[in-house]
Amino acid sequence: MAEDKGSEPGTEETKTDDAEGLKKALQAERDARKAAEKRASEAEGKVADYERQTLVSQVVSSKGVPDEAVELLTGTTKEELETSADKILALVKPKSSGGRPKEHLTAGASNEEDDLTGDAKKIADRILS
Repeated sequence: MAEDKGSEPGTEETKTDDAEGLKKALQAERDARKAAEKRASEAEGKVADYERQTLVSQVVSSKGVPDEAVELLTGTTKEELETSADKILALVKPKSSGGRPKEHLTAGASNEEDDLTGDAKKIADRILS
């Protein structure tokens, strides 16, 4: 009688154990790859954020964008950010007419009878009467 290796007790068990071990190792490798891909993706996102922040700082500095308007900048390239800065500046910066803004003062109520800008005697008479 010829012996069949597959029919020996323990041989099937060994193959099953080996297969389970390989499955576990393969799953561990897959999990490690997924974790590495996730970390790489997060790192790429952080690098992109830092690059944009650098560009925003350059544009803000060169264009003179007010601090209050920095968050309104849009775009990912320097050109897009500059275009956005120009639009913001057109809305934010007042048109300079050379100096301080003019005050819009109106004259007070005036009536010839009530005009007390005359001499002091008239003013005193008016108050005391």
